[in-house]
Amino acid sequence: MGWIKKIRGALDDQQRGALIYSGKLLVFKQVPAMQRLCAFADELITAAFNPHAPEKAQFELERDEFLSLAASTQSRFKKHPESRKLFRSALDEIGVDIEHSYWDRLLLRILPHGDTHAGGLTSRAGIHRDTWGSNLYQQTNWWAPIYALTPERTIVFYPDYWSQPVENTSASWSYDKYVADRRQTDPRLAPSYPPAPQPQQVIDTTAEIRVVIDPGDMLCFSGAHLHASAANVSRFTRFSIESRTVNIDDLKRNRAAPNIDCQARQVKFNWFRHVVSNEPLTGEIRYVEENTISNR
Repeated sequence: MGWIKKIRGALDDQQRGALIYSGKLLVFKQVPAMQRLCAFADELITAAFNPHAPEKAQFELERDEFLSLAASTQSRFKKHPESRKLFRSALDEIGVDIEHSYWDRLLLRILPHGDTHAGGLTSRAGIHRDTWGSNLYQQTNWWAPIYALTPERTIVFYPDYWSQPVENTSASWSYDKYVADRRQTDPRLAPSYPPAPQPQQVIDTTAEIRVVIDPGDMLCFSGAHLHASAANVSRFTRFSIESRTVNIDDLKRNRAAPNIDCQARQVKFNWFRHVVSNEPLTGEIRYVEENTISNR
């Protein structure tokens, strides 16, 4: 199976959903608004780490100073209205019906080389499915690099597990416990409670796919894919943008990726808000609960 499909232009929600719910990894090439968002992010990052080159700054700064600059830059990016404005435009340009879409937070990820400068907000994401935490199989993930990638600093997929169950801790993991632990933990340190449910078996990584795309491209994939951050051994810090969306029509009509191994007890509707009105997705829960979702 050819897992990666490159697209120039737009796909409507139904076309895109049919592809990602079957496991495809979609790469939307050179999206104009994403190009502008990368340029905007670069301005913020460059100003924050000046006079050091952002991708090499960790080798010039002590760990605490690097982590402090990283955290303030991530916060500035997340709160700046221009970030959301440009990301919304990028979604619109590749065919997302924003009137029918709900989105999660827009995040700037910073992953330094090695472990010396890793912290709570600059930690590598281990192997996981996002849906182990959200329990929403209509969840679409969006990921984009700000600077050029190499296989040593990118995102990794394990497509053999698209249809193969993985033993995991989704039945016992609690988002509330993670948030409480995060609030009590020094942000320079990794939290003691895992940020997502964890696999409970050895994962065969021989058939992994390392996706290397260009700044301005957008990677789109189902949150049900098993994936992770590549262990960064490139000697460059990785800067990337990510978010997640849910299409309300998919939710109501039960168009979704398969659930083959999640045992979470709750659906995290409250993680998502309407792209235009900012109303929480929880407003749609009653409809969904009255209409059985067969894959859960």
